Amino acid sequence: MFERLKENILQEKKIIKNINEVLEKLKGDEAHREGYVKLLDSLVNNLKLLNNSVPELLKEWSPISSGKSSLKIGGKNLKIEGKNEKNEKVVRMSYVSPSAKDKNFITLN
Repeated sequence: MFERLKENILQEKKIIKNINEVLEKLKGDEAHREGYVKLLDSLVNNLKLLNNSVPELLKEWSPISSGKSSLKIGGKNLKIEGKNEKNEKVVRMSYVSPSAKDKNFITLN
């Protein structure tokens, strides 16, 4: 049910691991500081892109955004009043990681 969200979270973990590796290399190699800073900037931007898609992915399972007017929880019917009228879309993409040579799936706004 939450497969696309799980895939994004796994990719975010990989990006954070890469950020930590680059930071360690930066400490030991000040001569290439500019290249490491550009790489860190790129990794952080990728992380932001993935993070920005999380609310949309969560809305897919929300009864409010799905247009339902009621929800049954614990045997009780609850009426939902504030429906989400936005029609925002998410896009699923796949790519091959240049470092690990494995195929990854991500979802973006």
